[in-house]
Amino acid sequence: STFRTMNEGIALFDPSGRPITMNRRVIELVGWPGSARKFPLRKFVQPISEIDPALMPAEGDAGALEDRSVLRHRSEAGRVTEVSLSRQPDGGIVLLARDITDMDRQEAEVAKAQRLDGIMRMTHQVSHEVGNMIGIITGSLGLLERETGFNDRQKRHLARIRKAADRGRSLAGSMLSIGMADVLEIAIGEKRHLAFDIAENLPKVQLDAALFEQSILNLCLNAAAAMPEGGTILIRCLGNDTGITVCVIDNGAGMSADAIDKAFEPYFTTRDAEGGAGLGLAVVYGFMRQSGGDARILSVLGKGTTVEL
Repeated sequence: STFRTMNEGIALFDPSGRPITMNRRVIELVGWPGSARKFPLRKFVQPISEIDPALMPAEGDAGALEDRSVLRHRSEAGRVTEVSLSRQPDGGIVLLARDITDMDRQEAEVAKAQRLDGIMRMTHQVSHEVGNMIGIITGSLGLLERETGFNDRQKRHLARIRKAADRGRSLAGSMLSIGMADVLEIAIGEKRHLAFDIAENLPKVQLDAALFEQSILNLCLNAAAAMPEGGTILIRCLGNDTGITVCVIDNGAGMSADAIDKAFEPYFTTRDAEGGAGLGLAVVYGFMRQSGGDARILSVLGKGTTVEL
């Protein structure tokens, strides 16, 4: 009874590739629509293109599989199945299959976050190095400008150098914001679009820039997940009496009152089907509290969500 009803699929084949026994789950996971209990091994594994039939035993052929092989198969419907094939002492084969769709999505999400983090780190480093070089140029230029005796032509050259250095400093500073926008565009995917509403003359605030960027990235990833069919994510920044309010706004699925109440709790997620880990909003909230700020969520089911920092 346990063998028949277990969530993992298992099938046993003899040294000639003939089926000994299998449960219903393995037939489903391998991808057969109906009964395949009597199929020899090479035919049984046909739906999984990653398996080389020559590895499997058949009548008069022991097959090339020596020990154990583990692979992943992604179906057209998006389900990911891990298949393990093991050679037994008598020459037979044990085939194990399990659904790892959620785990595969989580791994892909982590890998994507690591790639984006690498891009952000590189942008920071390049901006820092360029800024250092511009600093040397402007420092040396300042010493030159204190000197006397330059003719009009030399003064024009110095003015051009000063103008170019100031432009370089401005570009070095803008690299961070431009780079972050590029990272966000990659993160949210082709179906979604970014829009910005940034007020002018905003006051400066003391924040860890990298953690702030990570927070905005987390919020944009959440917004993108709430709009599987596409939409626009608006990043709005306004000044107020106590500092700055940054909003990430989507027009996606929205959240229930209960979900809003629990959203900042670690490991709470409404994205179980997409492999959400439930840590993004908790990290954002912790960062904002440590920075002397706050975070809140405004949302209506079916009408989108606004996260205010």
